Amino acid sequence: MRFEAEGQVFTESWMPPPRLLIFGAIDHAAAVAEIGRFLGYHVTVCDARPVFATPARFPAAHSVVVDWPHRYLASTHTDSTTAVVVLTHDPKFDIPVLVEALSRPLAFVGALGSRRTHAERLARLRAEGVPEASLARLRSPIGLDLGGRGPSETAVSIAAELVAVRHGGSGLPLTALSTPIHRTLESHGTDLPQRRRHAGRTAALTAAGHADGVPSPQCGQVPLLLGAGEVPRDARVGHGLGGR
Repeated sequence: MRFEAEGQVFTESWMPPPRLLIFGAIDHAAAVAEIGRFLGYHVTVCDARPVFATPARFPAAHSVVVDWPHRYLASTHTDSTTAVVVLTHDPKFDIPVLVEALSRPLAFVGALGSRRTHAERLARLRAEGVPEASLARLRSPIGLDLGGRGPSETAVSIAAELVAVRHGGSGLPLTALSTPIHRTLESHGTDLPQRRRHAGRTAALTAAGHADGVPSPQCGQVPLLLGAGEVPRDARVGHGLGGR
């Protein structure tokens, strides 16, 4: 959105939500899809088995894809904000999709499994020629140590690690830390602290001649959105001189 008045320009744009690609249409995937959507991800569940990969089983997912995981990942768009969660727990699915995922500059690559499964998985990935630097990016066993059990609590553990990686958190209890609770780091460009969003919006309006940050009656071109509650989660706010 762009607004210009008296030589001043106010711009507000929205970035697409980060993607969460879940491979493996198991019970855990439904819980991860639900909490992933709650966190603001665009969620895709993919599995090669059509009997499991159905929209009815994953109502929280934005899309459910029937395809081999590695083939789908190779054909779909990803970027530095994309998270990949592998839940298939089967080498014939796990290894090919992890080889593909670890070759891409993704924000997060994690896989479900025990420590024994992880050790066997690493050996298979090395046999496929995956370099050690790429293997070091694999978060497996996936999730933070919350002591939970079952699909829902496992999903919370996975989501906690996603949030920690996304924002550079330690994963430690706040009672054990003395650092600031709220960080200002923009790790992947997908979120801005609320105080900065409002500061940017107020500064832009002030620059356009609204000292209190509220459009005046004389400024009929200002969209209602500027005074309508919260700026969307992925908003980017800025202002500058016209003609630049």
